[in-house]
Amino acid sequence: MVRYFLIALFGCIGFFAQAQEVVVVKKFAEIENMFNSKSEEVHVINFWATWCGPCVAELPYFVEASTTFKNKNVKFSFISLDFKNQYESKLLPFLEKNPLPGDQYNLWDMDYNAWIDKVSPEWSGAIPVTVIMGPKGKLVATSSFESSEELNDLILQALK
Repeated sequence: MVRYFLIALFGCIGFFAQAQEVVVVKKFAEIENMFNSKSEEVHVINFWATWCGPCVAELPYFVEASTTFKNKNVKFSFISLDFKNQYESKLLPFLEKNPLPGDQYNLWDMDYNAWIDKVSPEWSGAIPVTVIMGPKGKLVATSSFESSEELNDLILQALK
């Protein structure tokens, strides 16, 4: 009896330990409100891709920041620009091996010129880019972070 209970228990644990859910976004309009909302919460939004070396290199800083700001009013979202045909072959396996905090999106809208300025006029379209939405407005980091301290400083600035 105990043996069957343990088998059932470990089966459930395996079920819950599956890869993170990634929301497929076909058109930018589906997530556009993320960049216009005003709230007391600080929202850290990172655009990245598995094929972007600097993007992947800075991801551990976000994992660390999620721990640092765990008890603060900070939310993390990651918007992958991996191509539609890389969703199952690259993005999902990457996230299974390297889980990220917060919400995961895969944006398939290839009409970049139509939506980049809606994210920020400061953004050229190059990744990585991080947008931090706070009660006092929007902060945009248009280059990769060299350390977790750089990211943490921007989040602290948004929390003030």
